[in-house]
Amino acid sequence: MAKFTEIVKNKTSMIYFISALLLIGFILFLIYRGDGTISTPSNDFKKVGYFHGGSGGSELDVRKVRWDKHVGFERIVFDVYQYNGVLGDKSYILTSDTGIYQIGKEKTDLLEIYGELKGYRAFSAPIPSFSSSKYVEDLEVMPESDEILFTIKLKKSTPYRVFTLAHPARIVIDLKD
Repeated sequence: MAKFTEIVKNKTSMIYFISALLLIGFILFLIYRGDGTISTPSNDFKKVGYFHGGSGGSELDVRKVRWDKHVGFERIVFDVYQYNGVLGDKSYILTSDTGIYQIGKEKTDLLEIYGELKGYRAFSAPIPSFSSSKYVEDLEVMPESDEILFTIKLKKSTPYRVFTLAHPARIVIDLKD
């Protein structure tokens, strides 16, 4: 304890100490979403199995689906909004909630990724064209009561990972060789 007191007395050391604490706090802020899960993607690509997670929520809607090619992988992003009870153009607002999700592949069908999103009232996003995709054939969406079921049809079996981002809420699916 005496050493800590000496460090605090030294103004230069105190500045370094506070700077280090602020840096650690900022890093934790960047990766902590508030629901106890880390929002950064892992390198854990699966060939089969499911990813589970999410941050709850209700009255959610996938308002936009984005797809893009990156070096070594392709990414599908579901942009999530929340219904705020107002009619018209401002009826949906940005949210940090992604709903609860379960997304993955079965061993019996390696050419389809199945998804279930709970807490959703709609999937109003137009489906992008995947004609130039190396991996994705199509995305089929089946709305149910308070949940959305979807299937990503693949051109070939490929490893995938799923993670969420907050501020605003997004569900991200990466596909790679």
